[in-house]
Amino acid sequence: MRVLKPLPRDAYTKEHYVAHASQTYEIVSGSGTNPAQVTIDIANQPPSNWPESGEIGYYNSETGIYAYQLFAFLKSKLYSTASLIQYSTASVSSITQFTPTGSLYVFNLANEAVGDGIVEGSFSIKVNGTTKIVDDTYGRLYVSGSAAVIGNIFYKHGIAVVKANVTASNQSASPDGLQIVRYSPLNVAFTSSATIYEHKIVCRLEPTEFTNTFFNPSMKFYTEVTGSYTSGSTAITYSNYNLTVNPSASATASSGQSILDLFASGTIVPYVTTIGLYHDFELVAVAKLAHPIPRTKNVPQTFIIKFDT
Repeated sequence: MRVLKPLPRDAYTKEHYVAHASQTYEIVSGSGTNPAQVTIDIANQPPSNWPESGEIGYYNSETGIYAYQLFAFLKSKLYSTASLIQYSTASVSSITQFTPTGSLYVFNLANEAVGDGIVEGSFSIKVNGTTKIVDDTYGRLYVSGSAAVIGNIFYKHGIAVVKANVTASNQSASPDGLQIVRYSPLNVAFTSSATIYEHKIVCRLEPTEFTNTFFNPSMKFYTEVTGSYTSGSTAITYSNYNLTVNPSASATASSGQSILDLFASGTIVPYVTTIGLYHDFELVAVAKLAHPIPRTKNVPQTFIIKFDT
């Protein structure tokens, strides 16, 4: 028997599937205990002579973001032909149906919350009561019950841009935009997607493998062995046999038979409790069985190991 058994190529397979997770987070402007999964920044359109003017605009001390720089980033990276978004041959404005101007609220969703991206049509901002900003599955945001587009959600990047209604005195959402006031809660909800890979390894053991050999520590490599087995109606016990690490040594049961012979005859059956997976003799994974499984003596035995990444 080998210490390690190489597996054929077809013993390993990998399949993938997409998992979804619905998430809702309550954000309170001015609170120090908001969830880290969602942050809100303000982007302001800089003056025409910026950046030469040297103005820095509003600075969000909580996130370290400058409003002018953020607006410039959004324009160049999300709303231009050279953007991070692949708009194919259609014009940017025909797809987004929104042109950033003035002041904007920018919702940043953390990578660990977004996964592979936001599921289309799942993003919403609940402002108060039943008033919601929702997406139309094409990345356009509008107030429920209105056809006016007031922003966009970029699904793969976890970024939502919403027009700010700077004239509203109360927290609200309308065709004029969104207004957020301090200490008033709003809820951000979305469904994220993530690709899960399932790895499957099929380990086939022949009857002669990993059984009655000197690689079984119960027979050779312990200085002391204690145990019992039943022969007919007689219980045979063996205890404290003097063994050495010499592979030629073998314990002897009180019946006068060696433990090696008992394994070979099938009187004593080894059990499988743990399976190690190796790559170039380096242990990379360990599979623990729910309960010990006895080795079969006359037929092959197959263990299937699965894990996700």
